[in-house]
Amino acid sequence: MSTPLSSIQVVVPVYYCDESLYLPIMHCLASLEGYDVILVDDCSPLDHDFPITIQNSPNLGYTSTVNAGLKIATADVIVVCNDDIVMTKECMERFQDLPDGVIASPMDTSSSDDELFGAVFGMRRSVYEEIGGLDENFKHFFSDTEYIQRAKNRGIEIIKWYDITLDHPESSTYKLLDKKTLLEEDRKVWERSIR
Repeated sequence: MSTPLSSIQVVVPVYYCDESLYLPIMHCLASLEGYDVILVDDCSPLDHDFPITIQNSPNLGYTSTVNAGLKIATADVIVVCNDDIVMTKECMERFQDLPDGVIASPMDTSSSDDELFGAVFGMRRSVYEEIGGLDENFKHFFSDTEYIQRAKNRGIEIIKWYDITLDHPESSTYKLLDKKTLLEEDRKVWERSIR
Protein backbone atom coordinates (compact mmCIF):
# COMPACT_ATOMS: atom_id res chain seq x y z
CA MET A 1 0.00 0.00 0.00
CA SER A 2 1.42 3.38 -1.00
CA THR A 3 1.94 6.14 1.50
CA PRO A 4 0.29 9.44 0.49
CA LEU A 5 2.78 12.13 -0.52
CA SER A 6 1.63 14.17 2.47
CA SER A 7 2.90 11.39 4.75
CA ILE A 8 6.51 11.73 3.58
CA GLN A 9 8.96 14.23 5.02
CA VAL A 10 12.44 14.86 3.66
CA VAL A 11 15.23 15.98 6.00
CA VAL A 12 17.84 18.05 4.16
CA PRO A 13 20.94 19.16 6.10
CA VAL A 14 22.52 22.26 4.59
CA TYR A 15 25.80 24.08 5.18
CA TYR A 16 26.16 27.04 2.83
CA CYS A 17 29.85 27.94 3.01
CA ASP A 18 30.56 28.99 -0.59
CA GLU A 19 28.50 30.66 -3.33
CA SER A 20 29.24 27.72 -5.65
CA LEU A 21 26.87 25.65 -3.49
CA TYR A 22 23.85 27.88 -4.14
CA LEU A 23 22.76 26.23 -7.40
CA PRO A 24 23.23 22.61 -6.21
CA ILE A 25 21.13 23.38 -3.11
CA MET A 26 18.45 25.11 -5.18
CA HIS A 27 18.36 22.17 -7.63
CA CYS A 28 17.96 19.78 -4.70
CA LEU A 29 15.09 21.80 -3.23
CA ALA A 30 13.41 22.15 -6.64
CA SER A 31 13.50 18.37 -7.08
CA LEU A 32 11.64 18.04 -3.76
CA GLU A 33 8.88 20.50 -4.64
CA GLY A 34 5.53 19.23 -3.41
CA TYR A 35 7.08 17.32 -0.51
CA ASP A 36 7.32 18.41 3.11
CA VAL A 37 10.99 19.37 3.45
CA ILE A 38 12.67 19.87 6.83
CA LEU A 39 15.69 22.01 5.96
CA VAL A 40 18.24 22.14 8.78
CA ASP A 41 20.91 24.84 8.43
CA ASP A 42 24.12 23.93 10.26
CA CYS A 43 25.06 27.53 11.07
CA SER A 44 26.01 28.43 7.49
CA PRO A 45 28.60 31.23 7.36
CA LEU A 46 27.01 32.86 4.27
CA ASP A 47 23.65 34.61 4.09
CA HIS A 48 21.02 32.88 1.99
CA ASP A 49 17.31 32.72 1.31
CA PHE A 50 16.73 28.98 1.71
CA PRO A 51 13.46 28.10 3.52
CA ILE A 52 15.04 27.00 6.81
CA THR A 53 13.03 24.89 9.27
CA ILE A 54 15.73 24.59 11.96
CA GLN A 55 18.74 26.87 12.45
CA ASN A 56 21.71 25.33 14.29
CA SER A 57 23.91 27.57 16.38
CA PRO A 58 26.76 26.81 16.66
CA ASN A 59 27.80 24.52 13.80
CA LEU A 60 27.19 20.92 14.95
CA GLY A 61 28.32 18.83 11.97
CA TYR A 62 26.42 16.61 9.56
CA THR A 63 25.29 13.90 11.97
CA SER A 64 23.76 16.21 14.58
CA THR A 65 22.17 18.28 11.83
CA VAL A 66 20.43 15.22 10.37
CA ASN A 67 19.30 14.19 13.85
CA ALA A 68 17.79 17.62 14.49
CA GLY A 69 15.56 17.09 11.45
CA LEU A 70 14.73 13.48 12.34
CA LYS A 71 13.64 14.53 15.83
CA ILE A 72 10.88 16.80 14.52
CA ALA A 73 9.76 14.61 11.61
CA THR A 74 6.27 13.22 12.16
CA ALA A 75 5.46 11.61 8.80
CA ASP A 76 4.91 7.90 8.18
CA VAL A 77 8.00 7.84 5.94
CA ILE A 78 11.16 9.86 6.61
CA VAL A 79 13.77 10.42 3.90
CA VAL A 80 17.20 11.98 4.48
CA CYS A 81 18.75 13.69 1.45
CA ASN A 82 22.06 15.55 1.12
CA ASP A 83 21.69 19.13 -0.11
CA ASP A 84 23.55 18.45 -3.38
CA ILE A 85 21.41 15.52 -4.58
CA VAL A 86 18.73 15.97 -7.21
CA MET A 87 15.93 13.63 -6.20
CA THR A 88 13.98 11.82 -8.90
CA LYS A 89 10.25 11.14 -9.01
CA GLU A 90 11.00 7.42 -9.38
CA CYS A 91 13.03 7.39 -6.17
CA MET A 92 10.39 9.26 -4.15
CA GLU A 93 7.70 6.91 -5.46
CA ARG A 94 9.80 3.96 -4.27
CA PHE A 95 10.05 5.53 -0.83
CA GLN A 96 6.24 5.81 -0.81
CA ASP A 97 6.00 2.02 -1.04
CA LEU A 98 8.68 1.34 1.57
CA PRO A 99 7.78 -1.64 3.75
CA ASP A 100 8.21 -1.55 7.51
CA GLY A 101 11.37 -3.00 9.02
CA VAL A 102 13.58 -1.65 6.23
CA ILE A 103 16.09 1.13 5.62
CA ALA A 104 16.44 1.68 1.87
CA SER A 105 18.61 3.82 -0.35
CA PRO A 106 19.29 4.26 -4.06
CA MET A 107 22.74 4.03 -5.55
CA ASP A 108 24.56 7.33 -5.77
CA THR A 109 27.42 8.29 -8.03
CA SER A 110 29.81 9.00 -5.13
CA SER A 111 29.79 5.50 -3.62
CA SER A 112 30.11 1.95 -4.87
CA ASP A 113 29.48 0.43 -1.44
CA ASP A 114 26.41 -1.79 -1.49
CA GLU A 115 25.21 -0.85 1.98
CA LEU A 116 26.35 2.67 2.82
CA PHE A 117 23.58 5.20 2.48
CA GLY A 118 24.75 8.48 4.01
CA ALA A 119 23.71 10.62 1.02
CA VAL A 120 20.08 9.42 0.68
CA PHE A 121 18.07 6.95 2.72
CA GLY A 122 14.52 6.39 3.84
CA MET A 123 12.63 4.46 6.50
CA ARG A 124 9.25 4.20 8.13
CA ARG A 125 8.78 6.23 11.28
CA SER A 126 8.49 2.97 13.22
CA VAL A 127 12.08 2.07 12.27
CA TYR A 128 13.35 5.44 13.47
CA GLU A 129 11.40 5.08 16.71
CA GLU A 130 12.96 1.65 17.27
CA ILE A 131 16.61 2.48 16.63
CA GLY A 132 16.74 6.24 17.14
CA GLY A 133 18.94 8.72 15.34
CA LEU A 134 22.51 8.64 14.09
CA ASP A 135 25.34 8.31 16.61
CA GLU A 136 26.53 11.86 17.32
CA ASN A 137 29.97 10.65 18.39
CA PHE A 138 30.57 10.83 14.63
CA LYS A 139 30.43 14.41 13.34
CA HIS A 140 30.47 13.77 9.59
CA PHE A 141 31.48 10.24 8.57
CA PHE A 142 30.87 6.61 9.59
CA SER A 143 27.51 7.40 11.19
CA ASP A 144 25.80 5.43 8.43
CA THR A 145 28.17 2.50 8.99
CA GLU A 146 27.29 2.46 12.68
CA TYR A 147 23.58 2.93 11.92
CA ILE A 148 23.58 -0.05 9.57
CA GLN A 149 25.17 -2.24 12.23
CA ARG A 150 22.72 -1.08 14.90
CA ALA A 151 19.78 -1.63 12.56
CA LYS A 152 20.91 -5.13 11.59
CA ASN A 153 21.34 -6.02 15.27
CA ARG A 154 17.62 -5.24 15.70
CA GLY A 155 16.55 -7.22 12.65
CA ILE A 156 16.11 -4.23 10.33
CA GLU A 157 16.82 -5.03 6.68
CA ILE A 158 19.16 -2.79 4.66
CA ILE A 159 18.11 -2.54 1.00
CA LYS A 160 20.01 -0.92 -1.87
CA TRP A 161 18.04 -0.09 -5.01
CA TYR A 162 20.49 -0.92 -7.79
CA ASP A 163 18.06 0.21 -10.49
CA ILE A 164 17.97 3.80 -9.22
CA THR A 165 21.10 5.96 -9.28
CA LEU A 166 21.11 9.58 -8.15
CA ASP A 167 23.80 12.04 -9.17
CA HIS A 168 25.89 13.00 -6.16
CA PRO A 169 28.84 15.24 -7.03
CA GLU A 170 30.86 13.71 -4.14
CA SER A 171 29.68 16.13 -1.57
CA SER A 172 30.02 19.63 -2.91
CA THR A 173 30.30 20.97 0.65
CA TYR A 174 33.16 18.69 1.64
CA LYS A 175 35.16 19.79 -1.39
CA LEU A 176 35.38 23.17 0.33
CA LEU A 177 36.29 21.82 3.78
CA ASP A 178 39.24 19.83 5.08
CA LYS A 179 37.59 16.50 4.34
CA LYS A 180 40.75 14.50 5.06
CA THR A 181 40.99 15.81 8.63
CA LEU A 182 37.25 15.39 9.27
CA LEU A 183 37.39 11.84 7.92
CA GLU A 184 40.39 10.92 10.08
CA GLU A 185 38.73 12.30 13.23
CA ASP A 186 35.64 10.16 12.67
CA ARG A 187 37.74 7.14 11.63
CA LYS A 188 39.36 7.22 15.09
CA VAL A 189 35.92 7.23 16.70
CA TRP A 190 34.90 4.24 14.55
CA GLU A 191 38.08 2.31 15.38
CA ARG A 192 37.52 2.89 19.13
CA SER A 193 33.88 1.74 18.80
CA ILE A 194 34.75 -1.63 17.25
CA ARG A 195 37.42 -2.61 19.77
